[in-house]
Amino acid sequence: MKKIFILLASPDKVVHLEISLALSLNLLMKKKVEKLRLVIGGPVLKIIEEDEDFLENIRVVQEFGAKLYTCELATKRKESLEVAKETGMEIVDMVDLLTDMLEEGWEHFSF
Repeated sequence: MKKIFILLASPDKVVHLEISLALSLNLLMKKKVEKLRLVIGGPVLKIIEEDEDFLENIRVVQEFGAKLYTCELATKRKESLEVAKETGMEIVDMVDLLTDMLEEGWEHFSF
């Protein structure tokens, strides 16, 4: 089975609802992946802060087994730090996380 990470960077909420989160959920529900990580960029943290329905979609994917990560720099704003902690995101150095996963052979998508 594959290990996949999906980088959510676009500030476009529709892209994530219709593509990245839908793909994540589908992969997990069909058991097509061993591990799935959602790497949440700053613009997406802002969406999560402002949109409860979007947050609920993130939680559903998380309930099916996705692990959430976000960048230390993206959590500099108090509100972003709070939402990261509330959703159980691991706050990491993004360069280290991404390069480590690529070196370990993780497949990836970016939206």
